[in-house]
Amino acid sequence: MRSQDCEITANNVSIPEDIDEINDEPKLDDAAMDDLDTESDITLSELDDDTSTEDDSRSYNPWIGDPLGQRAEEQLMGICYPGDNHLSPGIFDPAQFCIYPVKGNKHIVIESEHDEQGDGSSIYIPNDSLRDPRFNIVQWYWVQKATLTGMSESDAERLAEDNLLGSSQMGYAMEEAIEHKLAEYCLTEGGQDNNSRFSCE
Repeated sequence: MRSQDCEITANNVSIPEDIDEINDEPKLDDAAMDDLDTESDITLSELDDDTSTEDDSRSYNPWIGDPLGQRAEEQLMGICYPGDNHLSPGIFDPAQFCIYPVKGNKHIVIESEHDEQGDGSSIYIPNDSLRDPRFNIVQWYWVQKATLTGMSESDAERLAEDNLLGSSQMGYAMEEAIEHKLAEYCLTEGGQDNNSRFSCE
């Protein structure tokens, strides 16, 4: 498996079980040894080029990833939802939510405070909703959490409007991610400003 953040190169060296077997191998002449040394140098050089420092690997990340899930995580963070303990420090943890795509054209929401349940109480967000720039994901999620506590959907919607200030819309998460990656990695030779060069609809 290949990580999107860095490349991991593995090499295997076979060692005979009986080390004395090495003495039975035919000797290589000087020319063959020179070729072997050159090949080894090239391999090590290529390996050095591929294995960059941790900072370098983080700075080079052309992958788009999952902009819909990332935007949803950002929007849901830092709010006390129905069923949450408002005194828990995990409510305001930047890693409170983990949202990723699953089968069925939807995303699943995993909370650090409430692990994924196998009893049907897991919350799923349709991908079509995440692609809607006007989708108010915070209000939607607040209602979902409230109904899991036994509240009726109508009461949950009314309380969500009373308790939540402002609107947390998804916006154009996918389009903005594409524009950002193109501007960051498709540089011009003249070094002109790339910020308004690309537009994705």
